[in-house]
Amino acid sequence: MERVFKRFLCAAAVCGLLRLSLSAGVGERALALLREVGEDRAFTEAVLGLERAEPEPIPAAEPTEEPEPEAAPEAEPPKALAPRPERLALERPVTADKAPEAAEEAEGEAVEETVKEGDETAVEAAKPAAPLPSPAPAERLEIKNGTSYVLDPAALLSQPLPFTLGEGPQVLILHTHGSEAYSQAGGAYEESDPSRTEDKTKSVMQVGKVLAESLEAAGLEVLHDTELYDYPSYTGSYGRSLAAVERALAEHPSIQVVLDIHRDAAATASGAAYRTEYVAPGGVVCSQLMLIAATGENGLAFPGWRENLGFALRLQAALQGAYPGLARPLYVAPERYNEHAAPAYLLVEVGTDGNTLGEAENAARLLGQCLAAVLNN
Repeated sequence: MERVFKRFLCAAAVCGLLRLSLSAGVGERALALLREVGEDRAFTEAVLGLERAEPEPIPAAEPTEEPEPEAAPEAEPPKALAPRPERLALERPVTADKAPEAAEEAEGEAVEETVKEGDETAVEAAKPAAPLPSPAPAERLEIKNGTSYVLDPAALLSQPLPFTLGEGPQVLILHTHGSEAYSQAGGAYEESDPSRTEDKTKSVMQVGKVLAESLEAAGLEVLHDTELYDYPSYTGSYGRSLAAVERALAEHPSIQVVLDIHRDAAATASGAAYRTEYVAPGGVVCSQLMLIAATGENGLAFPGWRENLGFALRLQAALQGAYPGLARPLYVAPERYNEHAAPAYLLVEVGTDGNTLGEAENAARLLGQCLAAVLNN
């Protein structure tokens, strides 16, 4: 019922109520009100027709979570939650088919756009040149800085990685919002909510599985957490996924890299789901992807954010060098998104709700190739 009420309010905005507010000079208050009812910022800015900064091609490329409260204290996950199992639902891809941060926003409902599939011949992504092309230099990297910090990409890229890989699992892949799904133009699935499903073979979890397989093929040892942390309750997802990461790190201290794989949501000016596209060598159709490096500037402690950003920049440089256009601008966020929990921890948005699952899987394979190059070097 809460989601229905939120979407009703968002529909009122689309009908023009907030545009009237903008004309009256109170657009910022209107935008704040819409955020209060839990709508996604990307959708909010799209329906209000706010001007987007270039070269960002997608309306509102920020993750689906409200800004964290300043100086918010660390706390235990909500006591009302059912207890999580002691061991994670971890799978090894080769053999197997915040304290709660601020409350996450519910995604804005977007009208689905019919997309030509084209994935049937593109599921096997093009193999990269061996080795991959050199990483792009700092001056070629596109960065969207959502903080007040002054960044020096060249200096950050010159620093060594904040970890070394050893024996045992090295990479953990999980999904704070594991029910996020893609356009049904690429295959029907049973929705648990709009553009969401509990079917792990049709959601962003399938993208995580493909990414894990790509990393394993490059010689890395990966664990894939397939627990749902956003269903049946979306609020508190980050608290539950943080607890899971902490358990995994305690059980496998060899893990140095954590990837929280999401599916973004964005809308066109007409309200249709926005579809990203990158055509890889060989004509392989992929979604785009976006790396998000957090800083905790909003108030949650994250002393190692610069080192983590340096890792994000290395991966962004590898992506830009090998597959120019695959990665959207790297977003430096004032939130924390649990990224303080491991030496290298990134939130990655793979495609949008306008992309098909196959397009997102293709992007995940290319991401795996580039990440493996960064880690193996």
